[in-house]
Amino acid sequence: MTWTKRDTIISLILACFAGFLFIPMLGTPHLFEGVEAQTAEISREMLLTGVFSQTQFDFQPSWNYPPVIHWLQALSMRLFGVNAFAVRFPSAFAGILTLPLLYALGKYLSSPQFGILWATCYAATFLASANHRTAVVFPFAQMFIILALWLLSTHYAPQRGKNLALRRVVGAGLCVGLAAISIGIVIIPLIATMWLGYWLLHRKTFDAPVTETAVFLACVLLISFLWFGGELLQQGVPFFREFTMLQIRQLTQNPISNDFINVHSHWKMLVFGCFPASALMFPAFRKQRADTAPLQTFKTWMLLLGGGLILLAIILPYKSHGFSIIVLPVSFFAAYSLLAILRQQAPISLGIKVLTVCIGGLWVLALMSLPLLGLQMAWIQGFETILSAIQQSTLPFPVHWWENVSWSVWEISIGAALGLVMLLILFFTVRKQPFEAVSTLLFGTTIVFFTVNTRFVSKYEEASQGMLVEFYQSHSNEECYIHTLGFQSALALYYSNKQASASASAQNIPPEDFEPWLLEADIDEPAYFVCKIHEAKQWRNHLRLVELYEKRGYVFFKRDVKAHQNLALKQILR
Repeated sequence: MTWTKRDTIISLILACFAGFLFIPMLGTPHLFEGVEAQTAEISREMLLTGVFSQTQFDFQPSWNYPPVIHWLQALSMRLFGVNAFAVRFPSAFAGILTLPLLYALGKYLSSPQFGILWATCYAATFLASANHRTAVVFPFAQMFIILALWLLSTHYAPQRGKNLALRRVVGAGLCVGLAAISIGIVIIPLIATMWLGYWLLHRKTFDAPVTETAVFLACVLLISFLWFGGELLQQGVPFFREFTMLQIRQLTQNPISNDFINVHSHWKMLVFGCFPASALMFPAFRKQRADTAPLQTFKTWMLLLGGGLILLAIILPYKSHGFSIIVLPVSFFAAYSLLAILRQQAPISLGIKVLTVCIGGLWVLALMSLPLLGLQMAWIQGFETILSAIQQSTLPFPVHWWENVSWSVWEISIGAALGLVMLLILFFTVRKQPFEAVSTLLFGTTIVFFTVNTRFVSKYEEASQGMLVEFYQSHSNEECYIHTLGFQSALALYYSNKQASASASAQNIPPEDFEPWLLEADIDEPAYFVCKIHEAKQWRNHLRLVELYEKRGYVFFKRDVKAHQNLALKQILR
């Protein structure tokens, strides 16, 4: 299909729509502990040290992720300053590019209508909105992945016969190479496994892809060598071994907790995170007569992508962040189902109605329950005596962790609005008005999830870590040390504006010995410490630490420069 002026206008409208969804209030909540704060701190240290070829965390070499996302964040920081907006802007910009890209692919595969449906189904999901409003590493990588799968599918499209041009394989290899230096080399075996699965399904039609595989891997290695090769030449074989082992550990071990995107289980991410697309996708598994050859081939690749991600989720249950790419195949199948419904090639099935109402109803219940509980603080605090007894032995935070978080009727209306959307969908479905039902569902959930990600997320951040950020920022301009006891925190490094002079490397101390040095040695600057309330007893008994205050599940301490001089007096008083 040829690209027309109308397609350009639609793409620009989709880009502006994405900008409306992903840009407003982007910097309002502070960065979240976990991947978001880690990537931000690495990018901040890049700017601080001027070393862009190697990633550092706490001024120590770190190879958690390749440097592409950090380069983009560092560039954004140069443009907008070191703040949450700048850190998240690359993800939002990737969203602005993703919607026109999905439209272009959908138009090529089927029709402009399918392209619009795919882009809107993607934008309407909670997971897409959250990904593009958070500083995670996947938004750009998933664009490269979807382009690679499209190029591979066009390479194997049936109408092209047996004389297959390798230029699409070259393009796919370059895209996968870009994805590899965006999120890591783990993407390469995923694509390779999908390719093997596709060939096994069509082995009677195509010969073994020996030449294609060689060309593909050569292109992947060519792009990957832009960073991996430079580091390998500079650091030697130990770098490659350590980076590979780190990638494997990230897949098989539980990542840092407390991360906003981590919804604790993959099926919740699939069912609730991908809603409403998750309720619409199942009819797409049936073949439609109007399918074009490219669409049939690409559909197979999308099935392999979804199946591969689910298989990885079963084998590697802790890797929840990579699983967020599942929104791409789910939104594709949802658009496929909706196109058949709007063309009156298939009815709105009972399964779609039940799933939409059930999953949407649970969303309504969740969105209305939280602010209602917040408004009924007096009722909740009646249980505080009972819960406090439980807290002392089990909970790492006080039962009144939501104190100082204000709720209003406005937050309740968000859930009520989604409930109204569900009722309108049922109304239009009964009246056999599929266009009105589909439009209401996609537009309604888009606006509701936009509001959730701008209102509820800020409330959650304020309640869960606002007091930590406040403490770190209060000492960001002070010459001091800030250290967390018993837990890792990238927030402490980022929001305290830690300098290289306050790091272990500046003192020629191994990182594992830095905490004992801060606690026991003669330090040249005051040191501040933070620990969780259920671990506070041992630190309250520490002779060199003075407790400052306790707030929402955390206890804050200080060690003065002259603390060793008062140690003897403190021992006598005890």
